[in-house]
Amino acid sequence: MSRLHLILLISFTFLFMGIWIWQGSPPWTPSFGSGRQHFARAIDEFLRSNSGTALEMDSFLPAVVDPQSPLPQAFRYNRSDLKRIAAYSKTCSGDLTEVSDTTLAKTVLWEKHRCGQLANLPPNFFLHPPYFHPQGVSFAALAAKSGAQTFNNPNWLYRHKELFHVKERKTFFNEQDLSQSEKVLADLNPSDLEALRTRDSLILTPKHAIIRSRKTHTGQSLPLFHSFEKKKLIEFLKDQEFFLAPQKGIENCFEVGNSCWRSSPKTTNPVVSLAAGALSFTGAAGLLSTVVYALVRSLLDRRRLSQDRRRMLQILAHEIRTPVANLKLIVESFRKNFDDLPETSQKDFLDLCDEVQRVEKVAVSSENFIRATDNYRSKFQIRRVNLGDVIQDVIAPWQEAVEYSGTTPSVFTDTDPDWLALCLSNLIDNAIRHGEPPFKVKVSDCAPLLKVSIESGGNIVSKDLNQLSRPFSRKGPSGGFGLGLHIVRSTLRDLHGNLSLETNPTVFTITLRKAK
Repeated sequence: MSRLHLILLISFTFLFMGIWIWQGSPPWTPSFGSGRQHFARAIDEFLRSNSGTALEMDSFLPAVVDPQSPLPQAFRYNRSDLKRIAAYSKTCSGDLTEVSDTTLAKTVLWEKHRCGQLANLPPNFFLHPPYFHPQGVSFAALAAKSGAQTFNNPNWLYRHKELFHVKERKTFFNEQDLSQSEKVLADLNPSDLEALRTRDSLILTPKHAIIRSRKTHTGQSLPLFHSFEKKKLIEFLKDQEFFLAPQKGIENCFEVGNSCWRSSPKTTNPVVSLAAGALSFTGAAGLLSTVVYALVRSLLDRRRLSQDRRRMLQILAHEIRTPVANLKLIVESFRKNFDDLPETSQKDFLDLCDEVQRVEKVAVSSENFIRATDNYRSKFQIRRVNLGDVIQDVIAPWQEAVEYSGTTPSVFTDTDPDWLALCLSNLIDNAIRHGEPPFKVKVSDCAPLLKVSIESGGNIVSKDLNQLSRPFSRKGPSGGFGLGLHIVRSTLRDLHGNLSLETNPTVFTITLRKAK
């Protein structure tokens, strides 16, 4: 008998013995502290016997308790308009009348006032939305930080206190001027603030336990939150046979808000139950170990190979940036004196320029591949965009070489414009580098779908798109690594799009869903 067979025999024996003992032991007798219903009753009892700080969330403007508000919100606005405002902000010169995004009107007024081109802000400027600058700072905080005499006085601050984000108030107000609710909210991290906004029933922080209750007010039942000391709640629930688990997802643990709790039921024969559980666990562990060992070994080998490949690519992409930058500086210095070079060396110099550019493209392609495969796609910012505007921005560097045509002046789709632009840029760059003129980009409205085709002449190495987009495999004389097409296909898949290939002529087609 082999060692593996012996382990399986012993494991089966332990497992069946544990089941047999468990079935013969006295039944469990549930206590008050078992199950979600008993937990809810325990929380109600705690609320009745303890007084905490009421957090009237409805008394705050939604924007000032939104954890996303203090973050840059550039994706919400037109990129061209943001660039104009940013340039104006740096130099206080330029024309902002070309800013077409009406949601940036308040930002334009503030920048003009800050630069002294607008003497006074409109009445109630701070009292109307939007309350936050695209940089992620409230206009009230920007005013307070500006040092202007109009805003740098206690009366103005207190009149506009409700317009500061709860995370900003500790910066501009003394602690004695903040309510207990504001102090509690200021200490919350973004995930806890989001849980509070979404009305989670229980939120635990390092200091506080925030509990949602319900009360009747003017004939309606409204959700309220109360803040207590976390230690006080945990001690109370211990008396009710509930214990805070160290993490979510463990066995015999039920989740409440952002925490996980375990109950401690009683049994008439704890020794028998413990023995049955130990035998069952040992038997099950023995059975699983033989399967898990092989699976883990295989997964570890694959993971190690993937990590080694990714690590090597990261090292190469990082280390190549410095010599490439130095080479570009050297090439640029020679380029200024190109006419002074011997005629026999001028062609070699141009070849050198091409090779430097090629190395730079390999480095950029590698970095894009790392970004696209390191869970960056989970941060897509999906919004309604004009597909024609995105394409025109992308083809701007190649507008003399690329012919663009569309079926209608404007077609809209719901997508992330930055990642879509990355896909289009990769395909157009590939067409120009590996194909032959003419180069054409065309948009077709095939409701409910939109199709963007990138066409070029020349012969393609392979007609198999799967082979062409396989990473880390060279593609013919071009020496590419297949990273660009891999990025395009995987990104489009996460954007609920598709990439297809036709030959004679070579046409890559992106398919997206048209916005309703």
